[in-house]
Amino acid sequence: MSMKVVIKMTIISTEWRIHHWVVIALVGMMITTAIAGLCGCQSTPTMQPSDSDLVPRNTQLARQLNDRAVETITCGRFAEAEQLVEKALQADPVFAPAYNSQGLIHYHRGQLYEAAWSFQRASEILPFVGEPHNNLGLTLERAGQLDGAIEELQIACRIDPDNVAFAGNLARAKIKRGDDDDQVEALLTSISSSPRASPRWALWARAKLDKMNAVYPSPPWKMGSVVPSTFPSSEYVRIPAKR
Repeated sequence: MSMKVVIKMTIISTEWRIHHWVVIALVGMMITTAIAGLCGCQSTPTMQPSDSDLVPRNTQLARQLNDRAVETITCGRFAEAEQLVEKALQADPVFAPAYNSQGLIHYHRGQLYEAAWSFQRASEILPFVGEPHNNLGLTLERAGQLDGAIEELQIACRIDPDNVAFAGNLARAKIKRGDDDDQVEALLTSISSSPRASPRWALWARAKLDKMNAVYPSPPWKMGSVVPSTFPSSEYVRIPAKR
């Protein structure tokens, strides 16, 4: 056998051994990866804490500060109320009543975008409470967004169907949009006959019913020209926050 043939066979043998070990190495890597994947699937995933879980909460202090803020809002001292609300949210960043108070301050200042954000945040934290939806609906109504306002007021009425102010706000928004349906008449009838309705709400609802039914209207002083409860509700801030 010539020297060239021997060299050629040696090269072929060497290449085969290299390829052989490369294949073995690749198969080993694939098996190792598969085993690691199976082990990872069987392990229990770790839950990452949310930002609210990492921040210490002092709900009692937040409630005390917010109660003081409500009193100052009632007196029209909005700058002082704003400082109290900020301190309340520092004490408890997810204290929903403080966001409601924040929304009230913005609403009275005419800052409707900011008010809507605050009421929306309050409704996200406590979705089962009607006041944030009512307040957001009033804010949207004031901004001329009647469809969105009615949607929020509908939610508030579903949560608390016996709340006369919620029903009145919904009826007013639907009338303003031009609705003349059975729901409007049912709302007005309920308000006008409800023992919980204030005299102004009852007179306003009766005047609207008279107009819908083409009945001779009540005397001018009973026409209910001043719409009751056009401001967002501050009662919600008295509800304890969900722990």
